[in-house]
This record gives sequence, structure tokens and C-alpha cells, in this order.
Amino acid sequence: MIKAHFTVRNQDCKKQRPGILATASVISDIMWFGVARVHEGVRANGSPRAVSSRLRLGFIFMILLVHVYISSVSWAGYKGRKVTVGSADSYPHHQVQGTVTIAADPYESQEKIKSAFDLKDLLKRNIVPINVIISNQGDEAIVIEGEHVELFDPRGRSFSSLPPEEVVQLLINKDRPLPTQAPRPGRFPIPDRGGLRGDWFEIQTDLINKSLGDLRVLPKSTGFGFVFFRVLDYPVGLREFRLYLPKLRNLKTGEDLLFFEIEIQ
Repeated sequence: MIKAHFTVRNQDCKKQRPGILATASVISDIMWFGVARVHEGVRANGSPRAVSSRLRLGFIFMILLVHVYISSVSWAGYKGRKVTVGSADSYPHHQVQGTVTIAADPYESQEKIKSAFDLKDLLKRNIVPINVIISNQGDEAIVIEGEHVELFDPRGRSFSSLPPEEVVQLLINKDRPLPTQAPRPGRFPIPDRGGLRGDWFEIQTDLINKSLGDLRVLPKSTGFGFVFFRVLDYPVGLREFRLYLPKLRNLKTGEDLLFFEIEIQ
């Protein structure tokens, strides 16, 4: 009966991502289960030495169960999601120069964000992901440098793209009030938090893997990657914003290509 009770409660909590109350409930069940097992052992053999040994084993067993459960919760919460794209010219916001077409696909709704990231607080922190899709119909590979991508609002103010590590720090500190100043001109250093664990490690890894970075696009192929911007004071979305991509080059020769400036209408 004890084992059945623990198993059912644990399965119920695994059906959804556990919160503080759910986690505390399961840990309480684990403790109750361990105490019951110790009590059964004491009743079976009541000698002082046997009781002491049973107690030590019982507490070690409880600690191991709690550790295993917490580890499984922290590592199984965030779920990476696969993103598929079409050719760049199939998106409404795109620009063509020679054999290269680049499109900007902003993720401005929570439903659309959920199709790529298992995150709920990006928009609450005014972070907008933009998927950059590059189709290369030429005969040589090209490289686009994601860290130089900028976003311009209708008044000409620029927003620098955020590295994935900075996005994670903004989500970790989500309970802090949002800053009210105008967009900052550059990046600020990321504080050292001594390493990320559990969901935060999984989230950062997923964001890095899906970010634009220095993307190589082979001939006759399409590549993509996300850039992240923190946009304040624009509740209606990114209409009339412009995505500026200044750093494209030929991979073989190193020759710089023309910059792209894509208007989001």
C-alpha cells in the first residue's frame, strides 16, 4: 500500500511541471514512506542495535529518494522544440540581393513563441525573438555574423541583439522591476552566477543552439537562427521596425557582401 501510494502521487506530479507546492507534497510523501519503512523494520526486530541500524539506513534511503526526485524535476522541466523553416522568399518580410534572400520572422505572440521555445516570460520581459532565414542560391557558401544584427524602431532608435546568456539572466531575474530608460547603446557584462543547473542550463543551451551566431549557409540551401531584442514601449508589436544585417561575407574569399535592411510591415 505504501509503495502504491508513493508511485501514484509521483506519477501525478510528473504529468505537469511541478511548482513549489507539488514538489513539497512529493518530498513529504517520500519522507512519510521512509519513516513507515523504518517503523516496519523496528517492529520486526526491536533490539537497540537493530533499531539504530534501521534508522541510519532509513534516513539514507530517504535522502537518496529526495535527491533523485529533485534531480529528475530540475532536468526534465524544459522541453526543447524543433523549428522548421521554408525558403526565405516564402515569408512576408524579406529582401533579395543577387543570389541571397533573407527574411525576418518576428515571434510577437505567446502562442508563436511556444512553437519554438518552452518559455512563458519572454514577452513579459519585453524580449522579442526574430527568426532570421537565409536562402543562398549562389555557388559559394556565405557567413552571416549574428552579433552585429540590430533592430531600428520607426523613430530611428537602435536596439542591439541580446546574446542568449543575457536573455537567460533577464529571465532568472524576472521578479526585478523592468528598467524604464531608453534602449541602451551597447551590451552590459553578464554577472557570474557560478554556473547554471537544471532548467536554466537546458534553456540556455537551447537558446544558444537556436541563435543565429555566425551562421554558415551552403550553396543552394537555407539556414536560420534567432536573434533576441528587448523592445520597450511598443505594445502593438514591431510594425514599421527595420532589421539591419551589416555583416555578410563570402566564406571562401572573405569578401564582404552588401548589407541587408528588412522592413517589418
